[in-house]
Amino acid sequence: MGKSHLKRITMPKSWPIAKKQNVWITMPATGTHSFRKSMSINTVLKELIKCADTTKEVKNILNDGKVKIDGIMRKDYKFPVGLMDIITVEGLKKEYRLLLDSHGKFRLQELSKTETNIKPRQIIGKKQMKGGKSQVNLFDGKNIFVDKDYKVNDTLVFDTKTDKVKDHLKFEKGSLIYIIDGNKVGELGILKEVLESEGSSQTRIVCTKGKEEFTTLKSYAFVIGKTKPVITLLK
Repeated sequence: MGKSHLKRITMPKSWPIAKKQNVWITMPATGTHSFRKSMSINTVLKELIKCADTTKEVKNILNDGKVKIDGIMRKDYKFPVGLMDIITVEGLKKEYRLLLDSHGKFRLQELSKTETNIKPRQIIGKKQMKGGKSQVNLFDGKNIFVDKDYKVNDTLVFDTKTDKVKDHLKFEKGSLIYIIDGNKVGELGILKEVLESEGSSQTRIVCTKGKEEFTTLKSYAFVIGKTKPVITLLK
């Protein structure tokens, strides 16, 4: 099958797909999201939205310009769809966001009209550029130039219709955190403390959820709001 496909038994655990249904499944192309944290448009349309039964049908839908990811038309059936991405299929009268459930599996959240253009993006890198501006690298492959004091681990909330930042969520004590990996994946917590790391160990954080307190890796934390989530999450 080559590099366009992989065996289902080797697919990432985040894919909510039956492993024994067929031998092969479409591998997402490299690009906006990493392989482990994305699925191909082909897989999303056939297995999650279920608006097509075959890859040929998916290709026809894409070639007709009926599918948008974050408001941008996509025609590559291998295009990677990942966490927080907004999926629009013309004719369905529904739009979806790809999220992670408490088992670390990708699930679709149907969007209300007020959320169809809202896209939270986490800052994963930052570097100083000439002229005093900075470039921030976002978790879905997007890079932007900024002149504000945005920091790594902060979240920028975009309006995908205008491609402008409409809100800035700081990674700080009291922030609302969405856990995107580990044994607390899919849960919400309030950031209480960042623990000092020792040696080569990864930095951990302490979060509270009601009366419960738990620790997780800082790299698993995604700021999703100040007092409440800026988007609707899975129930």
